[in-house]
This record gives sequence, structure tokens and C-alpha cells, in this order.
Amino acid sequence: MNRTLLFAILIFLASLLIYILTLAPTIYWQDSAAFASASYTLGIPFSPGFPVYVLLGRIFSLFPAQNPAWPVNFMSAFWGSLSLAILFLMIAQILRRGSTTNLSFGHSTIIASFILFFGFTTSFWSQTFRAEVYSLNFLFTLLLIFSLWKWSENREEDPARFARSARRAHSWRFFALFAFLWGLSSANHSLLVVSLAPAFLIYIFLVDHRFLLKPINLITSFFFGILGVSSYLFLLIRSRQDPVLNWGSPHNWENLFRVITKSDHWQEYLSPSNFSIWANLIQLTTFTFSELFLPVIILAIWGAVALYKKNRRFLALLAGIFICNFLTVAWAAEFSIRNLDLFGYLLPSLLVLIVLAIFGTSVLFESLLQLPRATNVRRYWPVWASLLLILPAFQLTRNFPGNDHSHNSRAYQYGKQILDSVPANSVILATEDNTLLPLWYLTLVEKYRTDVVPLAWTALDNLDYLRQVKLHQPTLKIPFGTPTKSKWLEMFHQLNPQLPVFTQYVNFAPETESKLVPQGYLLKYSEVPADFSTNTLNRQSAFLNGLYERLKPRTDLDLISREHFANFFFNTGVYYDRHSLGDLGIANFLRALNVDETNHRYYTALGKAFLKSGRADLAQKFFQAALELNPYRDENQRYLSLCQDSLNRSQEQTLP
Repeated sequence: MNRTLLFAILIFLASLLIYILTLAPTIYWQDSAAFASASYTLGIPFSPGFPVYVLLGRIFSLFPAQNPAWPVNFMSAFWGSLSLAILFLMIAQILRRGSTTNLSFGHSTIIASFILFFGFTTSFWSQTFRAEVYSLNFLFTLLLIFSLWKWSENREEDPARFARSARRAHSWRFFALFAFLWGLSSANHSLLVVSLAPAFLIYIFLVDHRFLLKPINLITSFFFGILGVSSYLFLLIRSRQDPVLNWGSPHNWENLFRVITKSDHWQEYLSPSNFSIWANLIQLTTFTFSELFLPVIILAIWGAVALYKKNRRFLALLAGIFICNFLTVAWAAEFSIRNLDLFGYLLPSLLVLIVLAIFGTSVLFESLLQLPRATNVRRYWPVWASLLLILPAFQLTRNFPGNDHSHNSRAYQYGKQILDSVPANSVILATEDNTLLPLWYLTLVEKYRTDVVPLAWTALDNLDYLRQVKLHQPTLKIPFGTPTKSKWLEMFHQLNPQLPVFTQYVNFAPETESKLVPQGYLLKYSEVPADFSTNTLNRQSAFLNGLYERLKPRTDLDLISREHFANFFFNTGVYYDRHSLGDLGIANFLRALNVDETNHRYYTALGKAFLKSGRADLAQKFFQAALELNPYRDENQRYLSLCQDSLNRSQEQTLP
């Protein structure tokens, strides 16, 4: 076994061991439960359907494990470790360009150190402990870069080995592979792959500006690309079999197009965002420096300069990937360290910086070896290179606590507590994914409390979704064509008066909200306006106090769990405030703040509550704290101005 392959295997095994040790034992928050449920039931989770992930997840879910979610979580770790191993092989080939000898031990150690350093960043690690698409998407990104580079290199192979026509035929295989992988990867995460298309096209143009102008090349590339994209046909076929998860119901071509393209959300995507893209770019840059550190960024710049001298076209490819990906992430969503998906979006940009840092470090050490008095440097070269292993060791110890989810079953327990709290044959209208998706998993996969029907509040105006509900729950009387979701809730209860109906707090119509009574994590719908008697308030207060006392002393709560439970207290505070129970509202706002003290939203909410009650002095402190946590939110600055105006008026009124 040659040294290069041995290093790749060691990287795979070492990273996989760490990822398994920190793997979530069951479902996690956000989309994890949806992917676990879809993989196990061979269903369609949500747009754009993720057929490649679901099919691969189904294979992994067949492996025996402690619960159905664990193998799908493991799949993320497996793709992550495999990606790191392939990244090593790719960089080793690029550094050996034109050479038939293996890389030295020193060079191999440099590459391995930086790759493991990258593998233990929060951005990468956070994609390997839960069921998510981003580690697989990263693998596809690597394979796309590698196949395109191999296409370019084989076109320029030594004429002594191949005739010109033979070289082109030999290289064409890699371009066909690139086209197929591009289509296949678009069926895993279309936005991330499509956003890199300009970088790939520029590189193809720089290698051979006439390549795609030739009809035979264009037609053949299109064929292999469509072959990869054809995996989306799984959605059409599977939807016609009426799986228990059939989001968007892509059983016909019109619905399939709508699911794949997310056309229902085009207006939302094209409308002006409520955040500043420029502010996003600043925060993304700051986060990138915190992930990779300034010395690594400097080495990346050094590597870019060195690569410019050796292979400008490949540098153009890397630069294009970085720019396209970075701008896409800045546009896609407001930056937040609580958005783990955003970290997955950012991986191609971090990959480029790591690859350039490896080039920069290799050039630096080669320069040292060429010094006139480099005998001692050359003699102890393996020792110097081994010192670089400090990089991944430091990153591992730094990020292990934040990424160790081996005992994190809070999403699972939360869903189970909700199901245990409702009577038989209840219907739960879940208004947020962190509630709906665990209920999906428990009722559809683990078959726990199958008498309870969880419904998606956001889809109650979707006729295809309602038809699917009716198909799988034929005893339910489903209202169709209601003007609002609040009205749907009222009509559903009228049609099914024998069924207990629960929901969560959203911005209901006043007449609907008046009929919602708090019961644990949920609100129970009642035909008559809510009675805030002492017993009702005491019962809910006991639940809230017990939950808060369990959460407050916990120092091991991860950030997403903190945010979820703090959001519950926050929404409870809004509910009480809307029912003119201001003291209870503020008490729950404070609970939200104590559970998740770094969330600027809660400071803003408390500031608004105090400003509304005439306490501008207290409101000013909370708005100032919110502005310090998120200086890019203009609304806090506006509220601070209102507080100052209010205080100035009060001061003027007190003057003699």
C-alpha cells in the first residue's frame, strides 16, 4: 500500500471515530427528524424533495441500530469522513502534477494536518452529527472539482503517451463524469450546486473556449447531466404510491416542477430581504476568520500567489467557487451562529481557503529546503511537518464540547412529552418545524401514539397537502377552501367536535386566539373564550415553573436547544401579553432571556414591553443590549431613539 492511500485511510478512520463519538443518538432539531423519517419510510420530506439523499438514507436505515434515526445520522458522518479522505487524495494528485513519485512524508503530513483541521471546524463538524444533506453535498462538490481538474489535465498529457485524439477521448470520460455528477448533485441540494455553475463554466472556457461550442460536446454533456438529474423521477414514482410523507404531492409533472423549483416560494425569494447583504458579508468574513484563524488565512493568500505562478486556470476555478459560494450564502439567509444549515452552505468557501493554505505551506517548506544551509532543516523535515498536527489537535479540543451530541436526545424527548400530554385521538396543528418534525418521526417511524395526528400549520392552505391528510386519515373531516388558517381551525373543530384539537402560538385572528387555552407546550382550542381562572393559570404556571427550573441550571444545553425552549417562553409571554396579562408576559420574556441570554430578539421584546408600559429607562437598557448583540439590526437603533425622546419629554415635564 502506498503512502498516499495509507494517509487517506487514516484520515477517514480518525475523523469517523471522532464523529461517531459525538453523533446524536436519535433525531435532532431543525430538519434532522424530517430526513430520518423520509429515509425510513422512503417518503418525500419537503421541497425540493432530496431524492438522492432519501434513497441513500433508505439504504443506511436498513442497518440494525438502537433506533431508526441513528443510521441516518451515521450516514452524515460517513460522507463527511469520506470527503476528507478524497480531499487528501485530490490535493496529493494536484501537488504531484507531472511527477510519478509519491509525496514525501512531510508533504503528506502537511496535507493531512490541514484537512483534519478543516474537518474539526464547527462548520464541517456540525454537518456530521445529525441527519442532513450538507456532508453529502460537500462530497459532490469535491468530486465535481476533481473530475473537472482531471478532464483538464488529461487534455494536456504528454504527447509521448497519447496521440492528440486519444488524449481527448481519454479526457472526455472525466467531463462526462463531471456532467453526470453535476446533475446528480443538483438532486441533493440544487441551490449550492447551481450557484457554482459560473465558476465551472469559466474554468471550462479557460481550458478550451471552443469546447462547449461544439454540438457533439454540448449534446453529450447535456445527456449525462440529464441522466443525473433524472433521479428526481423518484419523486414522481414514489408520490404515486402515496407514501405517508408526500410533501408537495409531486404525482404529476406540474407538481413535480413546483416541488423541484420551489416555485411556490419564488415571490418570497425575489422580494427584498429584511436583512442587509452587506452586513451579512461582514459577519461571514468575521466568522470565517474565527473558524480558520488569521495565520491560516495568510497562508491561503500565500498559496494563491504561488498557484497564480503555477496554474492560473485552477486558481481561477478556486476563486470562482469562493466568490460564487460566499455571495450565495450572504444572499440566502441572515447570518446567525444558530443556523447550522448556513454553516453547511459555507463549506465550499472554507474548502477553497484550506486548499490554498495547503499550497502556501507546501511552497513555504520547499523554499526552506532549498536554502544553502538547509541540511538540518532537511534532516528534521518530518519532525517539523509533524508539528503541524498541533493544528487539528487544537481544533479538536476547541470544538469538541460544542459538537458533542452523544447524549443529546432533547428533540426526541420534547416530542414524546407532547404526545404524552394530549388525550386519545388528538389533532395537533404544529406551527413550527421543531415541533412538527419530531412528531412526524415518533408517530410515523417509531409508531408511538399513532392515534395522534400531527398536521403542518403552514400547509393548511395547500389543497394537495389536505388531500394527502384525507387519504391517510379517512375518518377526519377536512375543510377545503377556507379563507384563512385561523378559520380553518374553527371549521375543523366544528366538523370534528369529538376530537381534541391543539396548536401552538402564532399570530391568530383575535376571535380565534380568545378560544385558545394554554396546556403545557400547546394551546387547546375551545368553543368558548378562554377562562383565565385561578386554576387554569396555576396549572400552567406550575408547568412553566417546572420547565424553567429544569432548564435554568443546565450548562450542557446546546445553542439550538436553548433557542427552542427560550422561544417557547417567548411565545408564551406574547400570548399572555395579548390577553392583557402583562406581568405574566414580562415574567416569561425574562425566562426566555435567562435560558438563551445571547439572543437579541428577547432583549428587543422586553424593551418593547417596557416601552409600552411607559418604562423608557428600562426599555433603553434592553434595546442597548440587543444592539450590542446584533449591531446590524436597525430597528433597535430606532427604538433607542424613541426611548431617548420619551426620556427627554419626561425630563422637560419635570423642569420647573
